[in-house]
Amino acid sequence: MSGLINLISEFSSSLFILPILVLMNVIITIIIYFINNRKILKYLPSIIIGLVSILVGIYSIAIFTSPMGLNTAWIAIFLMTTAIVGIATGFIIDLFISIRSNLGLNNEIVKESIGKQKQFKARRRRDKDNLND
Repeated sequence: MSGLINLISEFSSSLFILPILVLMNVIITIIIYFINNRKILKYLPSIIIGLVSILVGIYSIAIFTSPMGLNTAWIAIFLMTTAIVGIATGFIIDLFISIRSNLGLNNEIVKESIGKQKQFKARRRRDKDNLND
């Protein structure tokens, strides 16, 4: 257990980079969503980061036995994690948009059905009044 704690404390400075990268990518994805109306553009930063991650990963496999090989593999893992979280953020934005649009349609349907119910009740009252006269 102490070996694991020592290992985490040794690499803790490099572990602080990941949340910062993820947060930056999420913020960029949200900003691009609000700036543009095109659906695919919000995925563009994450796709670019993912492609860079794949290239860095391939390069790190080629030089894995050298002293820089493991560091470049860490960079590739960090970048790929950031890209996956950014793509997931884009999907969540799309989910919110579709839920909001479905709720809007459902509200209109409910309003229409309430209006039809009121018309039906008014017609039934008129018919009752006509029968009573």
